[in-house]
Amino acid sequence: MANRFDFVERRDMHFIYGLADGNAREAVRLYAERYPNRVQPNRAQFVNIHRNLGEHGTLGRNPDVTGRPRTRRTVEFEEAVLNRIEENPSTSTRAIAHELDCSNMSVWQVLNDEGMHPFHLQKVQGLSHNDYAPRVETCQWFLQQCQAEPDFASLLMHTDECCFTRDGYFNVHNSHVWSENNPHATHVDSSQHKFSINIWADIIGDHLIGPWGHK
Repeated sequence: MANRFDFVERRDMHFIYGLADGNAREAVRLYAERYPNRVQPNRAQFVNIHRNLGEHGTLGRNPDVTGRPRTRRTVEFEEAVLNRIEENPSTSTRAIAHELDCSNMSVWQVLNDEGMHPFHLQKVQGLSHNDYAPRVETCQWFLQQCQAEPDFASLLMHTDECCFTRDGYFNVHNSHVWSENNPHATHVDSSQHKFSINIWADIIGDHLIGPWGHK
């Protein structure tokens, strides 16, 4: 039933159905491709949502009428939502809705009205205390070389590597921080300490070297 999807999901389903030009099978494929981490609807659910909109002017029955009471916007409710975001900016709207016994859409509306957006976390390499001083020295040396030789940067080898493990990975898509402005939040990734295979590549000038892999 389409009613098990919230309003945002049903809206997106109808958009994908139109993008697929009314082809339900294609809509299923496109939706799974665009929203891989959601509950996946079947072909009939795309058709039913489109039919409901045409016949009743609605994307489907609001989940609130299935047992959860509708939330009336009050100052106290808005403060409760914002307080939970302030206490834990990484919390999800679903967790807040469950705690306050309200709809997920009500939480979204409060946050959107406050100009807040869910910014995804960035993965960064973990650094030890002894790493910072050598990095500053390297940056100072690099600036000195660029001043002495304007083409110095093009003569350097730029390398990068990526570690793949059997311990899973950090899903950036499902992690976010609510804020009015992008806080550039980061997630320290230390998986290189227990890798199974490491992939390395290098660029010098306009030439690519690699990639190479080793265990």
